[in-house]
Amino acid sequence: MQRVENADLLTILSRHVEDLSHRTKEGDLTDRVRSLVRLHLGQRPVNLTLIASGLSLSPRTLQRHLAAQGSSLRELVMEARLELGCTQLRSGQASSSEIARRLGYADSTAFWRAFKKRTGAAPSKQRRP
Repeated sequence: MQRVENADLLTILSRHVEDLSHRTKEGDLTDRVRSLVRLHLGQRPVNLTLIASGLSLSPRTLQRHLAAQGSSLRELVMEARLELGCTQLRSGQASSSEIARRLGYADSTAFWRAFKKRTGAAPSKQRRP
């Protein structure tokens, strides 16, 4: 018996697989950006060039992919800073100024303002009693 494929069905399925693959890659891209941001945060300035280089993309291509997902590097960096800040505040092992320095803020006041703006609460509310 010889196998015969339906050419039209094969074309439709191929396009569908390609579309699904593209969506998965975009979702994975955001997760990979988050991972790189967390890896570099506190070690060096996190910018578009650094993250794009880590993903073997041009900065503009990375910007376009993130924008297509309704995101930006700035938002992902802020998200990572707040997550790490909350974790460090809860551990109680570092002062607010040390946490601010680790997360790349100019000083503890800049950290306090950014934290309050995003969460609606002062950083001290995250500390364990």
